[in-house]
Amino acid sequence: PYLWSAEDYVIPPNGEQVFFIVTNYIETPNQRLGFCAESFKIPDGRCQSDNDCLEGESVTAGN
Repeated sequence: PYLWSAEDYVIPPNGEQVFFIVTNYIETPNQRLGFCAESFKIPDGRCQSDNDCLEGESVTAGN
């Protein structure tokens, strides 16, 4: 059993009056709050601590 929160299944709306069903799930077993399990091939995804990431900046090719 897994505990899902809104961050796990909420997709930004793409239109009005839209119904969305999650049909795909990609598991990242080493990723947890406080640790980024991103691939080191993604330059913006290389983080070891919160200080390595810029607040409000997203990782373009990562998770």
